Amino acid sequence: MSAAPAAHPQPEPFVDDGLRAALAPTARPPRASALSACLTFGWRGMLKIKHVPEQLLDVTLTPVLFLLMFTYLFGGALAGSTSQYLQYLLPGMLVQSVLFTAVYSGV
Repeated sequence: MSAAPAAHPQPEPFVDDGLRAALAPTARPPRASALSACLTFGWRGMLKIKHVPEQLLDVTLTPVLFLLMFTYLFGGALAGSTSQYLQYLLPGMLVQSVLFTAVYSGV
């Protein structure tokens, strides 16, 4: 039987100690808080609107137009009082405006 040839050890490539230290595994940084994430996302949205000012009109006018449309145009078609309908509608419009802002800043 023939013996397997002995493998010659490969010389280790030269690696700088600074590079080795930078690539060494470290502990993962802590997760950002919800407030920090929201503020960062809001700042990103403001920067996006700063660079494209037309989006400010889209973000502010669209919820106002929907509110007026659903209150005065479609509000009379619903059974019940208008005040109860507005208590249901206003939080939805607020969420919609936040979502529009998020979509516009993410694009």
